[in-house]
Amino acid sequence: MSVTNLVTLIERLPPGRARSRYERLLGASGEVLVVTVSGVDGPIWLVWGHPETLTARGIPRSRVWTLAEAQDVLAACGSFVHSLAEAARILASPPPGV
Repeated sequence: MSVTNLVTLIERLPPGRARSRYERLLGASGEVLVVTVSGVDGPIWLVWGHPETLTARGIPRSRVWTLAEAQDVLAACGSFVHSLAEAARILASPPPGV
């Protein structure tokens, strides 16, 4: 489980179509954190406000969470967060008992 920002994710990609696709997201999407969550088959993309920027590029809406959506999900589990970084840290943590 890991958390990375979009810039770091892009830097890890080799040159090519995938890298170019993600580079186009920079600037248009504001703050974006990519979180690998245990038991989930793909990353969760945490965004400050506008998920449409990512969904327009082909990322499924179910994988793009705004801060408000992350706050709702985490609050239901007893965790209250005020930032994307806090939400990412909790989502990337191993489940209790693991």
